Amino acid sequence: MSAAPAFLVPAAPPGRVVGRSAVTPRPSGRRAVEAGEAGMPMTREELTAYAAAQVAVADQLLARHRPGTHHCCACGQPMPCSHAETIARRRDHYAQFLDPR
Repeated sequence: MSAAPAFLVPAAPPGRVVGRSAVTPRPSGRRAVEAGEAGMPMTREELTAYAAAQVAVADQLLARHRPGTHHCCACGQPMPCSHAETIARRRDHYAQFLDPR
């Protein structure tokens, strides 16, 4: 029997980070959003937790995008790295929802 392809990975348990986002269970009494629904608004605490997770992921990704040699980013893209610029904009967007420290 051959091994499963690398892209077929089991779902992570609640609270574990998978790929780019965190899998977080909703508080009891809240149902999942179904296709076509407008969605349920987040509470302030949920938004803050989500924003903090997005900022943490962005910080990890930006750590891989530093100036390299010969006017290239460490990821291989020419400078200025469009990937790093996009990640930085996304980080700034979510950072505004965090409480000032």
